[in-house]
Amino acid sequence: MPSDLPARPRPARWDQLTTEIAHSIRAHDAVLDAELVCLDADGRSNFYSLLFRRDWPFFYAFDVLSIEGEGVQDQPLLERKRILRRLMPRIDSRLLFVDHLKARGCDLFRAACDRDLEGIVTKWSRGPYQRDSITTSWIKIIETRIRAPSP
Repeated sequence: MPSDLPARPRPARWDQLTTEIAHSIRAHDAVLDAELVCLDADGRSNFYSLLFRRDWPFFYAFDVLSIEGEGVQDQPLLERKRILRRLMPRIDSRLLFVDHLKARGCDLFRAACDRDLEGIVTKWSRGPYQRDSITTSWIKIIETRIRAPSP
C-alpha cells in the first residue's frame, strides 16, 4: 500500500568496515557491544569525523553478548571480557579490544578531563549485561565545566 509519507532516510552504513571485522574476528557468529570511533592526530576521539565520514573509524569492542548463538549476557562482565579477548584478531585490524582498569576509575576520569575528553563509562565488574530500561550495570561519568563569559 503506497504511503504519502516521505521515505525514511537509510541509516549510515560501514559495509567495508563490517566486512573487515567479520573476516578478522575469531568467531563465525558474535554480537559485540562496541563504539565506532574516529581518532584525531593526538589519538583523541573526533565525533565530527565520524558523523561526516571524514575518516575511517575503529571499532572498539568492550563487551560481548553472544558467541556462536549462545547468549553470555548473564555472565559477569569480567568473564565476558575474557571471552571477548579470545575473539580478538591476531592481526592488525580496525577491531580493537577495550581492556578494563581495576580500582583506578578516579585516575582515569582525571586523565580524561586533563585531555579534554567527554568522560568515561564504568561497568560493574560482577554484573550481567542489562538490557532493560529500568536496571543498569554501567554509568557514564562526564565532566561538566561552567565557564564564565569572556569580558
